[in-house]
Amino acid sequence: MDERPDRPDGDRRRPRHRGAGDQRGDPARRPGAAGLPPQHVPPARAGQLSGLALALALTSALAAGLADFLGGLVARRTGPFTAAMVPQAAAAVGFAAVGLVRAGSPAGTDWLAAAGFGAFAGLGNICLFRGLSRGRASVVAPLSAIGAALVPALAGLARGERLTPAVLLALLLSVPAIGLLSSVPDEGPAHRGVLDGVLAGLGLGGGLAVLTGLSADAGALPLAAASLAAVVTVAIAASVRRERWRPRVRAGWAATGIGPVMVLGLGSFVLAVRSGPIVLVSVVSALYPAVTVLLAVTVLRERVSRAQTLGLVLAAVVLMAVAAG
Repeated sequence: MDERPDRPDGDRRRPRHRGAGDQRGDPARRPGAAGLPPQHVPPARAGQLSGLALALALTSALAAGLADFLGGLVARRTGPFTAAMVPQAAAAVGFAAVGLVRAGSPAGTDWLAAAGFGAFAGLGNICLFRGLSRGRASVVAPLSAIGAALVPALAGLARGERLTPAVLLALLLSVPAIGLLSSVPDEGPAHRGVLDGVLAGLGLGGGLAVLTGLSADAGALPLAAASLAAVVTVAIAASVRRERWRPRVRAGWAATGIGPVMVLGLGSFVLAVRSGPIVLVSVVSALYPAVTVLLAVTVLRERVSRAQTLGLVLAAVVLMAVAAG
């Protein structure tokens, strides 16, 4: 005779097998669950960009385009090394200030990512400015911008992100869009500046790809260290080449105003890759040359070439494809 008491209704034991639509007991199916790495996109959202992630990626593109525009103005008066170092130093101070308010709990890997960004971004900027000064701007600028988009996008694909038709369309169209937006008519042999452009793209894109691995609890202090590491890298290279990098004119010190813009752009990118697929975030944020072109037209009254006009149209198509998901 079974002497076990009858189980009342509402007993805690339930059948182990649930339907496919019941996800309450599976932490791996919930975004932000403890068992899911914070920098990875949940499978249910792969190939889709939420409204928040899209807004952050667009903010990153707007800030990067503004910083690129202002940096170009400063570089004309102070030189490329000063224009590269002073804003990064100001950004380091800005991130440090944010980190004092919300320190976070950075792990050892977060500090390694910061050091990696400093090395990649510093060397990328050196190659970019060297190419712009020695090679053809119409070659260096597009190659560096395309590399900055493709390298982190490939990092997202390596992590298993899916390519939906809309994602594939956005990725394919982003390459000619960025290239056309960055095109600048000039003279000189076509092969000049190619190596510098490729290396600049690998450096800048590699730096962003490294930052996609920051943990959700890293806080802002690793970003301050990343900006400082970029300053050190450029300073060492400038010293070796005996280039002037210390600001000696008012415009050099005015470049510190670019620092907060860089804080906004880089911070938005890091937050965006935590909220959406790295591939799409990289594509949207890499459309920053469109902002630079529009600022040059409205502020400096520069004329837009046919290639840049076509690039603006393709950039709009890319954004629509991303929004369609």
